[in-house]
Amino acid sequence: MGKLYLERGEILAHFLEPGKLLIYLCKNRKKLIIILTIFSLIILPAVVRAESLWDIKNHWAQRELSQLVTRGIIKGYGDGSFKPEERVTRAQFAKMIVSALGHEQDAVILKEVPSKFADVPVTHWANGYITAAWELGIIKGDDKGNFFPDENIKRTEITAMIVRALNLEKEAQDLKTQENTLRYKDAGDIPLWAVGYVNIATKLGIITGMPDNTFRPNEYATRAQGGILVQRMMKKLHGIYHYYGVVEEWDGTKNTLTLNINDTTAVFDISPDTSVFINEKKGDIRDLEPLYEAFIILNPEDKVGFIDSYYIDDRGKLSEINLRDSKISYIKGEMPVEAYITPFTVIYRNGERIELDSAQEGDNAYIVYSKSTGKVRILKLFTDGSER
Repeated sequence: MGKLYLERGEILAHFLEPGKLLIYLCKNRKKLIIILTIFSLIILPAVVRAESLWDIKNHWAQRELSQLVTRGIIKGYGDGSFKPEERVTRAQFAKMIVSALGHEQDAVILKEVPSKFADVPVTHWANGYITAAWELGIIKGDDKGNFFPDENIKRTEITAMIVRALNLEKEAQDLKTQENTLRYKDAGDIPLWAVGYVNIATKLGIITGMPDNTFRPNEYATRAQGGILVQRMMKKLHGIYHYYGVVEEWDGTKNTLTLNINDTTAVFDISPDTSVFINEKKGDIRDLEPLYEAFIILNPEDKVGFIDSYYIDDRGKLSEINLRDSKISYIKGEMPVEAYITPFTVIYRNGERIELDSAQEGDNAYIVYSKSTGKVRILKLFTDGSER
């Protein structure tokens, strides 16, 4: 138990004020025992699979929500739904952010700690998440010390919480005093306190506004919108995926996926309900082929629960080879296209492996691009009359 305390203490200490944790625990020894007992009895929850949430299928945010479900950041209701178009509450969104930042277990420990907010009792289901979010500087209450955990949250408020989670509070406050130059048609409706947050989130691409170029600051956010912002926040902070590689094999009998990761073969077990997207469109595990790029997310069982796969290719006639800049040009239709070669680009000419200096202008070119770098992964060259 002592070892457990030290491990969790180290995790908690990085977001509690210096000395605050020690003072609290020394003054509340009985509470400490309760907290550690609860933590030691934690049973991992059943894994929620993205494919089991029936009402996110074909939803505009299905891909992003599936990623969050696989990582265990969002969960559905008992009836197997997620209710993506329902309004998200302040407590629910605090939980999303805390979980996305990796403080899920910290929230479990803190659930017995008295809240900083007058209207959040220890018995509230989200007390631990709300306390963790407060300690992290993500949430604030009103001037009477209330948080209103079960009220719906506005679009301006979720934007502010995301920006604070990115540790950009100071930058947001600095921008608040500047002229509102936001591009949204209803920018004038954004309250002064939120201008800096919306400005930063827009510049980072975390919020993009509505199709009609409005922001709708006073509208309440939906669960899907909240999920999208959390997913984009994760991409900015530390990424959403666990591994990236090139597909070598999918074995339907063993239910495994083999990837080449930096010239090392890695074999992963696949969850029965793995979500697969190919070029950001819903696909099937059986659609994966060798040489496809794969960005994978493991579920809490350490099985592949989500796959983003890409195969971006193009064709044209090779028109220029620039060895100095490791660059080629090819004609697609009547338009020239430039593409960059890397030391890892695999080049073939009429089926034989070659180096770039053996390529010939005028060859027919089949180019496969890397999603992660935008550069050429595979270049296949053919003389006139040859087939891919």
